[in-house]
Amino acid sequence: MFYRFVRALIRLLAVIFFRWEVKGADHMPRAGGAILAANHVSLLDPLFVGTTVKRKVHYMAKEELFKIPVLGGVITALGAFPVRRGAADRQAIREALRLLEAGEVVGIFPEGTRSIDGELQKAQSGIALLATRANVPVVPALIVGSEKVMRKGSRLPRPAKIRVFIGPPVKLTVEDGKGAEKDKLEVLSVRIMEAIATLKSQIG
Repeated sequence: MFYRFVRALIRLLAVIFFRWEVKGADHMPRAGGAILAANHVSLLDPLFVGTTVKRKVHYMAKEELFKIPVLGGVITALGAFPVRRGAADRQAIREALRLLEAGEVVGIFPEGTRSIDGELQKAQSGIALLATRANVPVVPALIVGSEKVMRKGSRLPRPAKIRVFIGPPVKLTVEDGKGAEKDKLEVLSVRIMEAIATLKSQIG
């Protein structure tokens, strides 16, 4: 109930203040585990991308946020779970796998960090690892404009149009890659970014 209320509120504010536009939301599978993979240009991306679909989206959030009074409880209620940055957090990976195997949607930014110039960056191999181990599809998403709303280093948002494009699910298997498992995961990670790049090329 709380998640639905917050999602509806965010959607309303996004339409009013940021002329929010969404295309392709119906590409998200109605049931079953799935990864929603988007480019990353702003701190607000989890809000604007996660609320585009009707299903609840769980995001990894840096563990420091959960120690902040009130905020920690709010983001937990919204489906976020902690991750330690700067190192492989096996507990966070296990939680993501648990959610995916339970039929939930996990939101991931494959690039791992925000892009300063808005250009797509190289994906980390973690997303391919999760997708293949949980045997779930990856739904590519592209957000445009949120970097103007809240640039890296900004404290307050400013009005700007935000558009979110969601593409058809991409199903990955380790057999699709070549060479050692690490090399295969890198190949699959590139495929995910190519799916996001395809959305970018289709913008009118």
